[in-house]
Amino acid sequence: MSGVGTTSPDNHQRAKGPWVNACNGEIESVAPKYGCKPFACAIQDCLERHTYNQQVCARTINNLIECCASLEKPHGSIHCEGFLGRVNRVREQRQQEQQRRQEEQQRLQQEQRQQQQQQKQDEQQQQQELQQ
Repeated sequence: MSGVGTTSPDNHQRAKGPWVNACNGEIESVAPKYGCKPFACAIQDCLERHTYNQQVCARTINNLIECCASLEKPHGSIHCEGFLGRVNRVREQRQQEQQRRQEEQQRLQQEQRQQQQQQKQDEQQQQQELQQ
């Protein structure tokens, strides 16, 4: 995947490191030393190629926001500063989703325990009936 539509941290040449297909938003890898810079560059690329139509580049913009949300301190990155409100919303959504998954897992475990208890009670009752 090189050539048209790709962005890399070193002047559009495929490098050993992070690069992003700017216009369709495919993230291949992210190196910590670059932070979210490749995503910011991908946005610039996409906007330039599409006469600054943000709707066309929405996926690429969301990739930057996702990258920033995964940073420990996104407010320290110049590439993330303009998106902190959206980054915080993404983080909140991630936390809510994680909480929902944990609650669902607990609910399923509780159901499983109840089924096991019911099965055990049924077995005990069957044994008692057989003994009588």
